[in-house]
Amino acid sequence: MEADLAELEKVLQTMIDGLAPGQRRRATRMIAAELRRSQSDRIAAQLNPDGSPFEPRKPRKKGVGGRAAARARASVSRKAMFAKLRTSRFLKARSDADSVEVGFAGRAAQIARVHQEGLRDKVDAKRSSAEATYPIRRILGLTGDDRQRALDVVASLLGG
Repeated sequence: MEADLAELEKVLQTMIDGLAPGQRRRATRMIAAELRRSQSDRIAAQLNPDGSPFEPRKPRKKGVGGRAAARARASVSRKAMFAKLRTSRFLKARSDADSVEVGFAGRAAQIARVHQEGLRDKVDAKRSSAEATYPIRRILGLTGDDRQRALDVVASLLGG
C-alpha cells in the first residue's frame, strides 16, 4: 500500500505543480471531499479497500438475560458495523494547498485504529470489562477508484 501511495503522490504532485495556488487549494479540497465520500460509502458497504468483505461480528452468547436481551442481541448483530463512525461527525477530511488528510476524530480514532490494525481493546469503554482481540478490518485505505477520482479532479482543473 505504501508503494501505491508513493506512486500516486508522485503523479499527482507533477500534475498539481502545473496549477496556480488557488487551483491547488481547490484541487486538494475537492480530492479530500471525494476521498471522504468514497471511504464512507465503502464502510457502509462493509468492504475492505481490496474489495473483500469485513470479517463479521462474533455471535453473542445466548442464555444471558431474558427475551428483551435476546431481541437486543439479535438487532445488534444485524446492524452494519461502523454506522456512526462513517458520519461526517467522526470521519473528517482536511486539506491545504499541499496535502489531503482523511481520518477520524476523537474517540472514534481509537476505535478505528483498533479495527484497522486488529488490536486488543476493552469491549465496553464505559465499564471495566473484558478485553477482546478484534479482527483486522481495513476501515481506511485507497482503492483503484479513489486513485482514479483524484487524478480526474486534477485533470479536470488542468483542462479547464
